[in-house]
Amino acid sequence: MEVKKTESKELVKADEKWLKENARLGMEDITAADLPIPQMILVQKADSKYMVNNVSVKPGLFYHTAKADAMDVVECKLLSVKKAKEVQYSARLKPAETLKADDYKDIFVFIGVRDVDEQPFLLKVRGASMNSARNFLATVLASKKPLLHFKVKLESKFIEGQMGPFYVLVFRTIGEETDSSKDVMFMNLATKYSGVTTETDEEEITKVEDVAPREDDSPF
Repeated sequence: MEVKKTESKELVKADEKWLKENARLGMEDITAADLPIPQMILVQKADSKYMVNNVSVKPGLFYHTAKADAMDVVECKLLSVKKAKEVQYSARLKPAETLKADDYKDIFVFIGVRDVDEQPFLLKVRGASMNSARNFLATVLASKKPLLHFKVKLESKFIEGQMGPFYVLVFRTIGEETDSSKDVMFMNLATKYSGVTTETDEEEITKVEDVAPREDDSPF
């Protein structure tokens, strides 16, 4: 009896189709509310946590934690921003019960979506980058238009500081949305994600203002 051989490419295609159709198999009860929002991180130094194709991402590039991708600029919409406080680096070793008001510093927590995929990401702004964020927010407020209406480009700027070289985040407005239906879509996304923050081992947020849980029927 002759056995017909099936080309391996056809098998791969069949497997990929099945995998996509059953992507939520075994995770039916898991929604986006159970998962952390990916972060967009401005890399300050080479680190094994930020790798693309087994190569450390260069300082000054942006790293997307879910996509494991690096880019020199990020074109996006920023849906919302929250003020938060995190422990100063110099106070990280203090017991929590001994922390005082001056042991915390202000940061901004943005929720944005990249133009390329319109998937949400979280962006924490701190330190010297706060000035650029404040100027950007002042421009938005003066326009009398919603934050999510503006198209934004995130860039990095090299600074030679007293404590050594580092990069700051630069916000640039590059246009306004012309499709009103997208404004509505992003407004709905902003409602879902505006109260969400994440904590990481490296960048712990200990106090967040106006944080509320969100509900979402979509797993991603």
